[in-house]
Formats: sequence, C-alpha cells, structure tokens
Amino acid sequence: MPNDRQSYNSLQATAIIIQAEMKRLPQLRKRFSDYNQKLFSIDLALVAHRIRTGYLLDLAAPKDAIETFSFLLNALRANRRTEDMFSRVLHIFEPSSEQSFFANAELLASRIKIVIPETETPSPRTIQPVFLHLGSPIRMLNSVPADLRYLLDTLFSLTSTRDSLPPSFSLPTDVTVQVAVPLAALLLDYPIAYVPSVSNPHALSGCPLDFYECVLISSAHECHSDAKSHAVQRKEHTIMKFSCPAQLQDMDPEHFQPASIVSQLNEVFSKRLGLVEDPTLGCDVIHTTQTHDHITF
Repeated sequence: MPNDRQSYNSLQATAIIIQAEMKRLPQLRKRFSDYNQKLFSIDLALVAHRIRTGYLLDLAAPKDAIETFSFLLNALRANRRTEDMFSRVLHIFEPSSEQSFFANAELLASRIKIVIPETETPSPRTIQPVFLHLGSPIRMLNSVPADLRYLLDTLFSLTSTRDSLPPSFSLPTDVTVQVAVPLAALLLDYPIAYVPSVSNPHALSGCPLDFYECVLISSAHECHSDAKSHAVQRKEHTIMKFSCPAQLQDMDPEHFQPASIVSQLNEVFSKRLGLVEDPTLGCDVIHTTQTHDHITF
C-alpha cells in the first residue's frame, strides 16, 4: 500500500493541495474565482512536476504578488506531501508589467545552460530556443542578446545551486520589452524567442504566422451507475501557444518547418510526461497558419 507521499504523487492530487492552500489566503481567495483557482492549481502543478519549465499567470493578480505568492510557495514547501517538488519552484516577478511567472528551477537552469554557453548539448527534455530579431528583415541571431544575457546569468546562479531557493525573485525595474519578450519565451518553453526591434515595432502585423498550441490530454475511464459500461472522459489543458513567421520555413527548414517544430515538442513533452508515470496523460501539438492585422507583445 503506498505511503502518504506516494499517494499524492499525481498531478491532480497536487493541484487539489494547491487549491486548498489558495483558499487559506484571503488575497487569492478573493481575487480568483473557484474556476480560476482550479486552472492556476493545474498550471502550477505542471511546473512542480517538471512538465512545464514555467507558467505566466494571466488570470488575476494580487496587490502584493511577491508577498502573497511567497506565502503560498512556503506553505506548499511546509506541506510534507508537496515539500520536495516545491522546494525547486520559484516565483519570478516582472515589476514593470506586474506579471508573475512560476518556474521549475531545474528545468530553467537546463534551458539557460544551452544558450549560455551556446556550445552546451541540449537535454532531450529541454527545448533549444532560436532567437529571432524582429527587424527589417527578420533574422536569426547567433547568440543571446547582451542585455538578456546579464539577466540569464543571474537566474542561472539562482536556480543552478542546490542551496535553499527563495520563494520569489524580482526582476530589475528597468527591463525593456527587448529583454522581457525573449525572457518570457525562455521561461515558457517556446522554441522561438522573439527579440522586438525599436525601429520596427509592427514587424509581425499582416505577416502569415505559424501558430503552435501544445495541449495536455487527460483520458480517464468513467464508470456508469449500472457498473456494466464505461466511457473515456477526455480533458484538455493548453500548456503552450506561440508563433513563428511562416516566411522562415524555406530559410532554415531544420528550425522553422512545422513538421520539425511539432516533432521537437512531441518528443520533449513525451519524455517529461514519461517521468510522471501516469498512462492517462498525453500531449498533442496543433499547428495552424494565421494572419493578424495587429500583433503586440
């Protein structure tokens, strides 16, 4: 018979514990509806279980994000059923936009390591990012932008050590959009990291874009009341959505052909899900091509 720690090893069980801890905090209980609490709990559980490198909170924001989310993470670290996995989860606050990211320290350190230094061989569970400068023309960069590298060095020092990880870390107040956008791409596992250009702010407007959506699929058998029949209940949860200019497909097929990107995403997330050892979980990558009149970051 499994012990308490093992019985709480599933994503769903972790999400239930997170939601229970959220309800103890008035700042989160009041700002998040029950439905949004559930969504947040699932996304944070995906980070804790090392399925996602990071997650951007876009549901609601408490007034004092650092204090509130530090309290939440400390509570999850104090809970014997979740203490191990949350000891390596970090809240990253971006003050200029007041955005909160949650990152798995191990996966983030691995992701930074493959771009600094650039010679590091990617792990099969790590997505190799390509930096795209959105100038005229759009071009692929050979190295990490200098301003971004400084921040990545700081984050790597913080996440690569086995010492106690603080629950929250605040980015500098002067982070520009040219740094914030590619940093977010790294935190969110995007294979494509846009680097916006001051001189060409609408580089993607009216441009055909390949969109990729990575969806977590949960398939569970649901028994009917007569106990003689059952149905498979399928639930989907989007864990990533990003774009890439379609015009780059012919420039560098290895990096930009949809089949290559879909294959890379399927391989990485299949390996991560394999570590969870839950046969009901799977992943699907959906590719579409769209054109929008206005693209903002």
